[in-house]
Amino acid sequence: MEKETALKIIEKNRESYNNIAKEFDASRQYSWLEFDLCAPYIKKESNILDIGCGNGRLYEHLITNYKLLITKYTGVDQSEELIKIAQKNYPDTNFKTIKDVRRLQFEDGEFDFIAGIAFLHHIPDGEMRLEVLKEVYRVLAPGGTLFLINWNLWQWRLIKKYKLHLRDFFYQHNDLDAGDFWINFQGTPRYYHHFTKSGLVRLCKKAGFKLLSCKKGKNMILVLSK
Repeated sequence: MEKETALKIIEKNRESYNNIAKEFDASRQYSWLEFDLCAPYIKKESNILDIGCGNGRLYEHLITNYKLLITKYTGVDQSEELIKIAQKNYPDTNFKTIKDVRRLQFEDGEFDFIAGIAFLHHIPDGEMRLEVLKEVYRVLAPGGTLFLINWNLWQWRLIKKYKLHLRDFFYQHNDLDAGDFWINFQGTPRYYHHFTKSGLVRLCKKAGFKLLSCKKGKNMILVLSK
């Protein structure tokens, strides 16, 4: 994919999430069951980074279920409107907007646990995704954990629901790479990339991570370490 095209896609996604922030917030007032898989990797005094934090629902889940463990938390997102909602809901918590996830404004090894809940599949272009993962690797402490969840679009119910073309999983189309899709939320398009299990594992290892576990079902869940 051309770099200019990838940057335009990122900007379009940011605008889309800003435009649907209120509706998206209303649709995300619940925790995914997979959130509980974080617990074994969060220790007392862990410094936590939540990339693509949205309205702060992971933070809500953590403080509700594991309050004693959550002492240092930072949530970041490219959508200014979603960050405003998170800040309103949790005014004493560190939520901030980031312009470029490839340029995180944090120190090397600053975080013990990093959550990437449904954010990496919004990053276009293979090289850009690798840049993002390398930057995440940089700010993760040695021995720290990266917890990734991405949509698994290779499900018949989703293919039917979003009217996805099967050939687009395997071939380039328009300005998009194979596995790239625009999926509407209340009439607003959002970019998604579908990962194969082997492709995502390979990408994470290329960025330097060690694979601890990988589960593929409704979503694709990877636990990785530095």
